[in-house]
Amino acid sequence: MSKPISENELLQLIKSAELEMAEKPPIKRFWTRIKIQPQKWSLPTWGDQGGGFWVVALVGQTCIYYNNIEEGFNISPFSTCGKIDEYWCNEDELAFCIRFFYQAFMRDVGGLGVSNEIDSVNAPNGVEKPSSEPESLEHQ
Repeated sequence: MSKPISENELLQLIKSAELEMAEKPPIKRFWTRIKIQPQKWSLPTWGDQGGGFWVVALVGQTCIYYNNIEEGFNISPFSTCGKIDEYWCNEDELAFCIRFFYQAFMRDVGGLGVSNEIDSVNAPNGVEKPSSEPESLEHQ
């Protein structure tokens, strides 16, 4: 049985990720727009023991949450606020998860992305890996 992460511990992980994201202004702006005050959401039966998993960001019908069993962040769809639809067992850092989500989002909306410095890394479950290197927004 894993011990649930406390809200204070989660906030420290978020703070650390935000420092890393500050090096990539487009990613930081994206994060600023999608983040929420962390909330515990259910994911039966996986999240039952700790009262759910901490959701930290929302875009449409997709959430980013911390899986305390695997000790990493994951991306999952949801159909009802408060309930995560799919369990993923990634052990990703939040900044990595946000970078990939940003690239997938920008590709899906036909926008420009950031330089694809993480192209050789596997995409988080639930996120399709970008197929080509998008242009950089950092010069804007």
